Amino acid sequence: MVPIRRVLVPLDGSLTAESVLPHARRVAASLGASVRLLHTLEHGRAGGLSRDSVEWRLHRAEARSYLDQVAERFQAAGLDVDSVVAEGKPARQVIFEARRWEADLIALSSHGHGGADGFSLGGIAQKIVARAGVSILLARAGPPPEADTPEAGSYRLVILPVDLSRRSDWALSIGTRIARSGGGAIELVHVVSVPELPERGPADFVARACRTRLIDIHREVARHYLAAMEEQLAAPGLSIRSRLVEAPSVPRALVEATGTEHDGLHVVSAHGVSGASPWSYGSVTSHLIAHGRLPLLVLQDIPREMPLGSESESSMVTAVLPAPWNI
Repeated sequence: MVPIRRVLVPLDGSLTAESVLPHARRVAASLGASVRLLHTLEHGRAGGLSRDSVEWRLHRAEARSYLDQVAERFQAAGLDVDSVVAEGKPARQVIFEARRWEADLIALSSHGHGGADGFSLGGIAQKIVARAGVSILLARAGPPPEADTPEAGSYRLVILPVDLSRRSDWALSIGTRIARSGGGAIELVHVVSVPELPERGPADFVARACRTRLIDIHREVARHYLAAMEEQLAAPGLSIRSRLVEAPSVPRALVEATGTEHDGLHVVSAHGVSGASPWSYGSVTSHLIAHGRLPLLVLQDIPREMPLGSESESSMVTAVLPAPWNI
């Protein structure tokens, strides 16, 4: 349960990828984190040019100039920011830079150059999310909002799914900090799962009674927890509400809980009450990554070793440049 002090923001120069910028600024500012912008030059996109050619150096200079402009928006918000231009395969370079810089969070858009293509994640984003090994901030693809300025406030609502585990308590604390810093509201959501009874065979009275009793106990424990959290988190200027939902599918209920909210943020732990697993994300969080409607902050509670590409690819990184710089 490490604090978030360093946020890595990969960009490919497209407006779609820039969807993440206002979210990265908001979260970094709320948590007092520093930011590193990363742009990767793909050899294929530069036409297979030699790294020593004049045209390749021009591409590199253009990338630095682009990051300089983006960095100014972070600086205007009072954030500590620097930039890196790398060369190689984007997903591998993001993973490599996250390890090299010891990033706590990777903030990225669900899609990049190709735009939204009907899939929940673009190919590069899918690789990064699957192999990140650290927390991720995932913005849904789309152009940056018209009011994307350093002063463009906070989230109107931070939605915090809680499952009464220590892991969700960590997500709760981070989400509350984000809401408090911008004067937004928070909503605690707990889903009481309705156990299924076998379709084959008689669903006798005893089985139904046991299910009803189990739901009643779960509901009562959750109600006390939510009330205690509302009291504990209460602060001047912070609006808190909670919601208790009964549903057969926890992840589907959490997606539907967002309703028509547009200016909001989902904050969850990578794993929940079921604890550690062989996978980077639990089933509920995986569903929110794939089907969620809001920007999603996933806090990785089980640090994992991030696989790297080849040594030659991972070494193609220019010097870290404080922003702004002189080219």
